[in-house]
Amino acid sequence: MIQRLHSLDSMRAILMLIGVYFHVAHAYTVEPNFWSRDPKSVSAFFSLFNVITHYFRMHAFFLIAGFFGALLYERKGGKEMLKNRFKRLYLPLLVFSWPLWIINVICSDFAKNQASGSGMIKSFSNSFTIFSSFEDLIPFTTQHLWFLNFLFIMSFFAFVIKYILDGSKYYGFIEDRIPTKTLLGRSVGILFRKPMIGTVILCFSYSLLMVVLGIQEAQGASAWWAWFPLYYPSGIKSFIAFGFFYFIGWHIYYHRDNLYKLRTKKQSLLVAILIPVCFYATFSMVKYSIPPYPFVQKLFEKTIHENQPTTNVTFQVDLAKFDFSEFENDESSFRGVYLQGSFNNWCGECDKMEDEDGDLIFTKTVDINPGIIDYIFTINGWDGENLAEKKLRWLSGPFPDSECDALPGSEDNTYSIKVADKEIILDPVCWLGDCLDCKGNQVYHPLQHDIPDSITYSVLLLNKNRLKLSIPNRDGYWTFTFDRNSVGEGIIGNWKLAPIEGAYKVGPSPDDGSSWQNTIDLLTKRSCLFDDEYVFKEDGRFQNIFGDETWNEAWQKGVDADKCGVPVFPHNGAEIATYNYDEDESRITLFGTGAFLGISKVFNGGEFTDNPKDIDNNQKHGPYYSSFIFLYNFMVPSVIMLLLALFINIFNTESRRMRYISDASYWVYIIHLPLTHLIPGFFHGSNMNVFLKFGLSSVIITLICFYSYHYLVRTTFIGQFLNGRKYFD
Repeated sequence: MIQRLHSLDSMRAILMLIGVYFHVAHAYTVEPNFWSRDPKSVSAFFSLFNVITHYFRMHAFFLIAGFFGALLYERKGGKEMLKNRFKRLYLPLLVFSWPLWIINVICSDFAKNQASGSGMIKSFSNSFTIFSSFEDLIPFTTQHLWFLNFLFIMSFFAFVIKYILDGSKYYGFIEDRIPTKTLLGRSVGILFRKPMIGTVILCFSYSLLMVVLGIQEAQGASAWWAWFPLYYPSGIKSFIAFGFFYFIGWHIYYHRDNLYKLRTKKQSLLVAILIPVCFYATFSMVKYSIPPYPFVQKLFEKTIHENQPTTNVTFQVDLAKFDFSEFENDESSFRGVYLQGSFNNWCGECDKMEDEDGDLIFTKTVDINPGIIDYIFTINGWDGENLAEKKLRWLSGPFPDSECDALPGSEDNTYSIKVADKEIILDPVCWLGDCLDCKGNQVYHPLQHDIPDSITYSVLLLNKNRLKLSIPNRDGYWTFTFDRNSVGEGIIGNWKLAPIEGAYKVGPSPDDGSSWQNTIDLLTKRSCLFDDEYVFKEDGRFQNIFGDETWNEAWQKGVDADKCGVPVFPHNGAEIATYNYDEDESRITLFGTGAFLGISKVFNGGEFTDNPKDIDNNQKHGPYYSSFIFLYNFMVPSVIMLLLALFINIFNTESRRMRYISDASYWVYIIHLPLTHLIPGFFHGSNMNVFLKFGLSSVIITLICFYSYHYLVRTTFIGQFLNGRKYFD
């Protein structure tokens, strides 16, 4: 009979409690998340707490699950193991998903109403009206139960692989060529014989895996099909990453007798050595503005970004079509229009917009650090968050998949823009007008792409009436041929694309059209392109003149296909740019956002695509980003091995208290999430210290979880359903 491993029981119990407080802390973090936060009660401490615990916690759970999965397989056999996993994992997932979905939505909405100052009674009553149709009652995610989904699929894969390897028909063939069991046994065994070397190998292997997968970190994927690679590629990547630890835990089981050989001293030393590596990765994450956690940048911006200038951004919203008479039939009064955004932590009523001239166009100018920001307009803070489906909408943002948004296709009903180092004055958006002004005209959200301020072209040949230019992209060169359309000297004058085959082409070298070039028939099909004028003036100014139509492409906002159409800002010639012609160096440089020669999609070093994020994320596809992924993930296995060593040394004896917590952990895991929304919601709006709020919320949630387990679950059919026949004999 295999003795119970009290150390792993204790480790699982403590990690579960950390998970509860991890979710409670979401209500008090600096950065926005799915929890309702009281703007007066946030602290960077809880953000840091969540980053640290999230770094290793779920990975450790999968390692422990792999260990006990192997134990179950060896004790009961493969078929019984799979049957057990279905009963203890998948059936609870199916049973609890629906009621937890409803309860969690209600609790979450209550907390949001409380944060907006609606009052407790009204908050409760409003939260029960959030389900407006039957479809709202259908859970489209597994929520926090995604762990059960992943674990069951992993158990199934483990069963299949183990069955194949243990079958005489298959294993003999494999063993003759690859001594599978021997290699795995030696690889895992080194963790106990030489913990420091073994942990480094483990860290290196996992980091390399994450580089290959191309993801910063493994994230829980709550979609029911998240493990399915053809439909949810990000989910399958996380599935593989977590599966790595399940695999390691499975093989640690076969070395369980050597677990006691782990020593905290050596493991602690290793972690102490690796901590600077982790901090370096964090620093780089902030420095290069690619943080998986935006709040980190805020924590360090004083030291890292103190010399980085901010940019004035003016936001405008036109309420000319807003029906203020609706307030006559509502308990609330109009208190004002507010700007919410990622730059102010969606703070409710901290950035009030003003209408100084009474034209119903409300404005607000904010200093913002460069980067991508999200924002939305609201009336009365967040009071009307749940009124979006009514005639009176108190939240105004773009409709889903809006093309005026800098990030079209985003599921969030928010505007997004890319803020650079130039002042931005946004066009007024009509309330409920999506991307239109109140006159029905399209408005533009600047810098949908990181459109360059200048483009440099190499002059291949310049004679009196013909100009040939080239511009490099990622794979070769674009070459354009222009004919003069006016009288002028040198480069001064009006130019058009030459009406010839190969007027513009793509190839591996300048003036090479082997990849693609225009044909004669395109002169007619794309006549809107060949009649465009590119004007170099004597005073150093440059202008694009397009007339009523030009050639637009699908990467541009509001353009669904490559075709002739109305010019699209900023490539519409609205801005008169400047130019510099260096005859000695045979180079032309255009200065001005949106100024170009030939076609607008081409810039120095690349081309715009139909994915706006491609430009902003170019840095994420190079060697630096791979190095960052490697460094960021390197410490994950080391922290887990340190925890193993600590618990084996400290909690290796039976403890009734830890055993009780371990037995209750499954129930606590299932029910705690709605409570982490509900209980902090009761304290929203109070003047209580944020740490006191967190402490009281944590204590209350812990008591509810364990008292409900003791009296409603432990010795009832629910306990039998979750944990088997433990307390019924």
